[in-house]
Amino acid sequence: HRDLHSFPTRRSSDLMLTDGTLLCTVVDVMKDGEGKLKKPASLGGEVIGVPAGQILRTQFGPLTRGQSERLAGASAGVLTKDGDFLDGEVKELKSVAVTVSSVAFGLTTMERFRVVAVAFSPAKAEAAAGMYEVRLGDGSVIVAKKLTVDKEQLVMDEPVLGELKVGIKDVVSFEKRGS
Repeated sequence: HRDLHSFPTRRSSDLMLTDGTLLCTVVDVMKDGEGKLKKPASLGGEVIGVPAGQILRTQFGPLTRGQSERLAGASAGVLTKDGDFLDGEVKELKSVAVTVSSVAFGLTTMERFRVVAVAFSPAKAEAAAGMYEVRLGDGSVIVAKKLTVDKEQLVMDEPVLGELKVGIKDVVSFEKRGS
């Protein structure tokens, strides 16, 4: 009999923006206030830069229920595999290490393999009413101001990322929020 808090709640790595968009990708590198990430293949797969202030969090693998709960109420900082949360501003994120400026511990660098998630902003993800929520086959959820169809693609106007295009075949569903 295992504690429910130790079972993974999500299978994938992902990234959530402050506007509520959820992408099945992670922030690979974050430096000088900008996160570099590779868009999911369904959205073109290119590497883009996103201001750190627009990124709510990124997780590098499945989280247990306990880890998810810890992250949900968290301010900015890093969540370790053992469930510890280091509060602080994330200064740099690299493939091998994460550096956090913490009031309690000063500038602290920890090995990336010990980190399961990084919270960049204490704000909750919130999409404005009247926005569209588009669910994709890879698990991504795109929040868009406007949707148009161009040949075999759905064109989405995402507030942070700008224009995103996805093949109609990759769209699972879409709905208008708060309508």
